[in-house]
Amino acid sequence: MNTKLTLIITFLLFSSFTYAQWELRAGIGIANPITGYKTITGSGVLYQLDAAKHLNNKRWSVGLTLAWARMHNDNDASDKFINTRLDQVPILATAEYELTTTKLIPYVGLGLGVSLYNLNYDVSPTEGETDFNASFSMMPRLGVKMQASEHWIPFLEVNSPFVMDGPPIGVDKGEKATGYVGVAIGTAYRF
Repeated sequence: MNTKLTLIITFLLFSSFTYAQWELRAGIGIANPITGYKTITGSGVLYQLDAAKHLNNKRWSVGLTLAWARMHNDNDASDKFINTRLDQVPILATAEYELTTTKLIPYVGLGLGVSLYNLNYDVSPTEGETDFNASFSMMPRLGVKMQASEHWIPFLEVNSPFVMDGPPIGVDKGEKATGYVGVAIGTAYRF
């Protein structure tokens, strides 16, 4: 029984590697907060890592995305959130569809998962508050890749991870889902 199971698992793994390609992407960009986050913090830097497996169709891929948006610029010095620093880390399972198979490849995708966010701010010169939370997130994305060589693929992407819980109590537009719009540029390696 163990031999049969081992053979079946080996066959499935081998067949998936022969029909599919893996893609690793790394990018850096700008994260612009939206709705509630925008009222307390300004834009910041975005780091993004993706690992995806292209399916037999080659246009479809599924994978994982890990991003880190560091928005550490206070947007409103007159509110109760003084010296605001916000970090949002989406961890998402993603699906992506490449619209063409030419050298210039536009794509669309969607990610579902969780966002960890940490909001740190001062309430007085000597006292601060920290709000850490994990929230359900979804992230629409669209972008364009350019097949520079067989393995290297530069890309430009716009994505927007939404945090469904909204910002902390006391933030304007606190009843709405919030997050950021990210613009990332980077390169992918396909093997």
